[in-house]
Amino acid sequence: MPGAPFAVGPVPSELAPKKKRGLKVFLWIVVGVVLLIIAIAALSGGGEDSTAGTSADAAPGAASGAEGGAAGSDESTTPEVNLAEFAAVDAAGWALIAKDPDAAAGQKIVIFAEVTQFDSATGADTFRANAGATQPAAEYELETNAVFGGEADLLAAITQGDVLRVYAEVSGSLEYETAIGGAMTVPALEVVSAETVGYLDISGDAVLGTPVWGEYGGVDLPVTITNSANATMSYTVEIVAVSADGAVQHGTASAYAENLAPGQAAVTEASFFEDLPQDAVINVVEVERYTS
Repeated sequence: MPGAPFAVGPVPSELAPKKKRGLKVFLWIVVGVVLLIIAIAALSGGGEDSTAGTSADAAPGAASGAEGGAAGSDESTTPEVNLAEFAAVDAAGWALIAKDPDAAAGQKIVIFAEVTQFDSATGADTFRANAGATQPAAEYELETNAVFGGEADLLAAITQGDVLRVYAEVSGSLEYETAIGGAMTVPALEVVSAETVGYLDISGDAVLGTPVWGEYGGVDLPVTITNSANATMSYTVEIVAVSADGAVQHGTASAYAENLAPGQAAVTEASFFEDLPQDAVINVVEVERYTS
């Protein structure tokens, strides 16, 4: 039986075979020794094969584990943000966040921001901005100083002076040292998406009525002003009267409305003290608003 040991030793004289038989026995012994050597070699080779098999099995397992790890990394990658989870806030809602950012931590909001600082001092992943609930129509309309952070790649296209619509999560409050000394605590927000929107065109908030020429000169012009913001605003409207071909300016006038609630309209009057020709063309040249 391959692998089994052979017992080889002296043969008793009384059992000694004839010479021919002794040769036969000798041949069987040689064959047995050869088979033993082959069996031992086979066992040794099998062990090597077994070891090699273990290594071969281990390698695919390791490769599979590496691939599994990579797959695991892909699965653990942060999924795309669902912007539908972020809700616009009104002026009152933003005022509460600005008052106590820590209490609002975790809120997902849509906010407007005018970038006031984004340089080597802030770094590539942070900028400072004036923020508010309403898209601004002019510089400095937004009043709350805030700090926005985010991935550098996400913020790479943003520059100082940009007006943004920002989808962000409130992180809480942040204290930082100012350039002139001292410290300031402001709301901190983490940006997940941002788009440049620029200043809002609010020229449509002022609608001109039919001018009325006075009996003794001058022209009175009714103006309807509607607050399109979601916060209380006061308005100033600048109006100009020019010749039909635009070559001559005949006069200017202004209209005002104070403390208009969101969506509220007021009918006011702009007066030209100059005598205007009947064919004068009257247009709005500028509409400004500011928080009351």
